[in-house]
Formats: sequence, C-alpha cells, structure tokens
Amino acid sequence: MKAHLVTITLGLLATYAWAQDPTPKAAAALAKSPAMRVVVSTDFPPLDAIPVKGVKKDDPPEKCSDPDDVQSMVRFLLYANEFDVEGLIASAGTFANVARKQNILDMLDLYDQVDENLRRHDARYPTAEKLRSIT
Repeated sequence: MKAHLVTITLGLLATYAWAQDPTPKAAAALAKSPAMRVVVSTDFPPLDAIPVKGVKKDDPPEKCSDPDDVQSMVRFLLYANEFDVEGLIASAGTFANVARKQNILDMLDLYDQVDENLRRHDARYPTAEKLRSIT
C-alpha cells in the first residue's frame, strides 16, 4: 500500500514539474496576460480574534471567531499582485453574526506598512489606499 502511495505521489510531482515551463519566453507571455479579476467576500474577524476553542463566558461575541481568516487574508495580500482586486467585502462570520468593514481596514493598515517593500519586488502590488477604496 505504501509503495502505491509513493508511486502516485512521485507521479503527481513529475506531472507538475513537467507542466512548468521555465523558459523566458513563457515567463514573458505570462507577465503580459491580463490578471484575473477578483472580489473577496470574507467573514473577516477582528485582528484580535478569540479562537473558538478559547472562548470564555464573558468574551465579546463579536471577537469570537476562527483566526484562520486573518491568516488567509495575509496570504491573499501576498498574492494580490497576481490579481486585479475589484472588491473586499466583509461578511458576517463571528458568533455575533456581525460584519465589520473596519476589520478589513485594520488589516490594510498593517499591509500599508509593507506594501512599498512588496512593490520593490513587483510593481503590480496594489497600494493600501487602492485596496481601502474598494473595501
């Protein structure tokens, strides 16, 4: 059984490696292709979200959420140069069923501290101001 799993894993890795085209011509073509337009709707909690497993009786319900959404937004912002971001929407996801635009704006304040550095590596990173304008 283990041998079959190893064979399948190696086959998938080989297929992935074969599908990659590292030539400069392919990279140039990819760079010229239009970015995918994207709108993100997220049940984004406050940055100081209290993990569901750690909730206590007196904790404010609007802060009780799963912090993985904060982590996902960080990852998304690191890939924002690959997309034409058209909107960031706060949707309800906490126990209190509250959606707060401010939660996303707080994350964008942190992004604002690093976006210039990101643009040194790739000019396609949007500014924090641009992202705030579409939130």
